[in-house]
Amino acid sequence: MGCKRGTIDEVTSPCIDAGDPMSPIGLEPFPNGGIINMGAYGGTSEASKSYFGKPVCETIVAGDINGDCEINFKDFWFIALHWLGNP
Repeated sequence: MGCKRGTIDEVTSPCIDAGDPMSPIGLEPFPNGGIINMGAYGGTSEASKSYFGKPVCETIVAGDINGDCEINFKDFWFIALHWLGNP
């Protein structure tokens, strides 16, 4: 199975946040988009960080699960998606 979305630029992998949404993100560093990366480093501390088209938040906000500097329905969606999953 290949990565589904196009690249953002010439150095950003299309496999960032392209894994199974039901898989835990494991040790992926923040911001991680709330979805595991595909590939050898997905779910590890060596995984690439997510890109949201703007600088990463200077302050980590409680409840901002996907690291896009906003607390909104998408954050709730990530929590609900993994609510009863394996730790």
